[in-house]
Amino acid sequence: TTLFRSLDLNPILGSDGTKKPAKGRTTSNNDYGAMPLRVEANLGTNFDAQIKAKKLIFRAMRFADFGARGRLSSGQVAVSQLTFAFAGGTLDASGSAHSAASGSQVIANAAVSGADAGQIAEMLGAEAGQIAGKINGRAALEMTGETVKEAFKRSSGHAVLSMSQGRIARALLEKLSTDLRSLFRKDVSTAQISCLIGVIDLQDGRGTISPFRLQTPGTILIAGGQVDFPGERLDITIKSEAASTGIFALDIPLHVSGRFTHLSVVPAMGSSARWLDVPARNNPAHELPPDMQQLADSNDCPR
Repeated sequence: TTLFRSLDLNPILGSDGTKKPAKGRTTSNNDYGAMPLRVEANLGTNFDAQIKAKKLIFRAMRFADFGARGRLSSGQVAVSQLTFAFAGGTLDASGSAHSAASGSQVIANAAVSGADAGQIAEMLGAEAGQIAGKINGRAALEMTGETVKEAFKRSSGHAVLSMSQGRIARALLEKLSTDLRSLFRKDVSTAQISCLIGVIDLQDGRGTISPFRLQTPGTILIAGGQVDFPGERLDITIKSEAASTGIFALDIPLHVSGRFTHLSVVPAMGSSARWLDVPARNNPAHELPPDMQQLADSNDCPR
């Protein structure tokens, strides 16, 4: 076991962001899609390693309380455990990469426990203080390619997020249910989240969100749609269940679309969102691996 107070992998792996790809464009530290996945097929020496670092730096990413245990051999990388602090919680992952004709075949599994929903929301560009609570999640991914971006185009997998007993800003709830009161006052109070669950099925880089459900004592929100990871685009519809909202709520579905960095939210006037009510779309344990199905089944959202 090798212990580090701080470990910067960029000088070791040449990830300084100055290397230019074949087309002459500079690859920045934030261009994670360009990260190579190919495993050396004729490695002369095998390595077994266990690394721990209070802080680890790779490209533009910073990891705290990092730990990894793995083996590197000809044509294969196997990571039996990889852990680091994430959004106030812990991410624990394992996986392997095997040399293939078109790059590498990567199989990965990850679990997030006790992550702060507010920190995750802020990472995605939301205002501070909109949501609070602890998120648990699991994900499984299989993909093949030369780079991360190319491999996502030939990928499959699932992901589940679950939360109970959190808080959400009432002003945000009113906006999502198109409540007229959100036009006339600024409510700084919060509502209790009875449950939140989201399931994504991934195929060839595109994720189908089915279902996403957030429930408070006074409002039920459901959503569904698509995430294009290679294209970095989101296209989902959100609606409130009319029976769960007050007399001031218009219950008009909202359409959220655009690039991750520039999303637009517009009322879906004149369009039906009844497809979100289809029972098959709202079963959080459909076609999931056993460990993910167990996480979905433990959520308090009604099924």
